[in-house]
Amino acid sequence: MTSRVRKILEDRYSQLHSRYVFTNKLGGPRGYASQSIRKAMKRAGLTGCTIHTIRHTHTTRLIQNEMSVYEVKEILGYSDIKTTMRYAHLEQKVVSSQARNLIDKMNRDSGKPTLRIVGGRKKQDD
Repeated sequence: MTSRVRKILEDRYSQLHSRYVFTNKLGGPRGYASQSIRKAMKRAGLTGCTIHTIRHTHTTRLIQNEMSVYEVKEILGYSDIKTTMRYAHLEQKVVSSQARNLIDKMNRDSGKPTLRIVGGRKKQDD
């Protein structure tokens, strides 16, 4: 949970007269209701997407920002990594770029010159 979300939830909890942060009309625990989430999405101006779209986007963004699929699996609560992998559409360009950057860093750290392809020609870095 981010510090911002924690602060919002703490503020909400401090103003309640219930042991639940989110309550139903009778003051009891509020269950999961996709209808409520859809209404919130509409109020936020999120059109043309579904709850699944938001979950998919969130998962993809976590992975694109260097969180491992195993960490994402734990956050999302999946018991099987295969389920997480369905959401993990890594762009080949991003993966290739990250691999290139890592190899370049290892080469720089080794002190050996590296070869790059520039305009179809090999160029040696010193």
